[in-house]
Formats: sequence, structure tokens, C-alpha cells
Amino acid sequence: MGKSLEKRIDRLIKYMEYKGLNDNRVTKECGLSQGLIGQARAGKSDLSATTLEKILEKYQDINSEWLSYGYGEMLKENENKAVSKTEMRPRYDMKAWAGQLTEYIEESAEMVAVIPQIPKYDFTIRITGDSMEPEYRSGDEVACLKVPKGNFIQWGKVYVLNTSQGAVIKRLYKGKKGYKCVSDNKRYGEFEIPEDEIYSISLVVGMVRIY
Repeated sequence: MGKSLEKRIDRLIKYMEYKGLNDNRVTKECGLSQGLIGQARAGKSDLSATTLEKILEKYQDINSEWLSYGYGEMLKENENKAVSKTEMRPRYDMKAWAGQLTEYIEESAEMVAVIPQIPKYDFTIRITGDSMEPEYRSGDEVACLKVPKGNFIQWGKVYVLNTSQGAVIKRLYKGKKGYKCVSDNKRYGEFEIPEDEIYSISLVVGMVRIY
């Protein structure tokens, strides 16, 4: 599967080195707890959403998407210069699919920069629920490659299905009248979805995890 992106603290350190800032100065200027950056450097924790807000409020030249998720350029001014060259892909929220036909989903997609660490893909989607733990957790963002109808399905691989009942992420196997869906989390039973209830099938080719 695709590699996870570096942690938020790693990106903050890159910014600090670029600007010539040290831990004490950032702590004071952003109103952070003493030792917070040091603990993150040591791998004991990562930067929380609240901490990110304080940093972004003080250092307004940082690209928030870069600091939070690693997308795009470090600085806003560089992001603006590169926008015409940056490839974009749609990002979906699994809850937002809710059994909608594909064309309606496309209209509401959020467009984000391509994740260079992941192989070719068509879109990303955020997972909800724990049915595919431990490999995929709620909140993970998976990159998916659309599989045209009638194309070969790799049995046992993980796919995201857009169905009449909503979106699901499962391992697929051949069923009696459709696809047998199996969870990695053994607390969930397997089930079958008829082919005529599936709007689209996409192979999971990578994953991003925000620790």
C-alpha cells in the first residue's frame, strides 16, 4: 500500500529551519504549552488541531494544507505560483456519498493537490468506522483507482464501492449473484451486494494517515 505522509511536527520543523526559528520562540509567539514542541520532536505526540490553529494564526505565510496534511507548497506565496502546474484530484467524505449516483457526487467534491507519494489514482476518500481495522482506521484517507464496469476484479484486494445504500470499503470476493464483501475486523460479518446495486467500484492503491 502507499506510504503514510510525515507527521505535522516534521513539517513544522522544516518551516522553523527555513525561517531560523527555535522551539522557545515558537512556543512564546504562538502561546503554546512549554515542552509541547520538544515532546512532539521526541515522538511522544504530534501537533493537535488546536496547536495548528495557533501556529497558523501567528505565522500566516504557512500553507495550512501543507502543514496539516502535506499537500502543496510550504508557503502560500509558492503555492500561488505553483497552482497552474499542480495536478488536482477530488476528495470525498464517505458519509457524503449516502447512496448518491456518481454524477451528483462529482459535483460536491473538494479538489486537492495530488499526493506524490501515492501511485496513480483518481480520487481520495476519508474512511469512517472500524470495520477494516487494523489496516485502515476511521479518519484515514485512501487513494482509489476507478475500475471500469466489466474489468477484472482482483479477488481479496480492498475496494471502495459506491452502492445504492451508500459507500463501503471492503475486500471483494466472487459472490453468487454479485460481490461478497469481507471486513478485516472479524467482529463484522461478510455480506453480498448484487451487481445492479453498485454504481462504481474503485481499487484502493494507497493510504494517508494523520497521526
